[in-house]
Amino acid sequence: MSNRVIAQADLSHIASRLRELGDYIDTTNGNVIAVGREVEALRDDLEELTQDFHAFVDAQKLSSRAQLAETRLVKLRQELEQKYGHYAVIRRTTKGILQANDLAIVRQETIRAASEELMLRAPEYWLAPALVSLSAWISDNEEIAQRALKEALRRDEEKTSLFFALVCRRAERSASAPALGTALSHAAGRDIA
Repeated sequence: MSNRVIAQADLSHIASRLRELGDYIDTTNGNVIAVGREVEALRDDLEELTQDFHAFVDAQKLSSRAQLAETRLVKLRQELEQKYGHYAVIRRTTKGILQANDLAIVRQETIRAASEELMLRAPEYWLAPALVSLSAWISDNEEIAQRALKEALRRDEEKTSLFFALVCRRAERSASAPALGTALSHAAGRDIA
């Protein structure tokens, strides 16, 4: 019997240890499950962060491209302004000369000086010699009108012909200046009357 008591005592201690071990396993299992949930939550957060990061990178690329395009656009505008900006001045001056001539409020010498100055600023623009020709035509200087007209026609025959056709139309007269009429009709290949 004494063997039995020792065996029962030893078994109760072992049973107690097994219960403790079971409780420890249950606690550990609960902790593993909790850690698993936290890992899953971290994985979801990491995936969301990754998506946000990629969206940010894409937005940054678009922003960089837009900024580069804007910089290039500004540079092109500056180049255009530098290369052709004075053309606008010549166009405005041409309009001003036509209006001043219609109203007869500006001296012919002032018109001539303004057109000659613009001729020096735009060595390749067709309107500059056309403007010199117009101012010479206004002041009845046929020789300069003819030479400037030839240069304007050389630079751009179509635009020069159209310009003087419109000027003549505005003045309500045909191309009556002999040199102008001859040059324009020759350039157009027909009589402008």
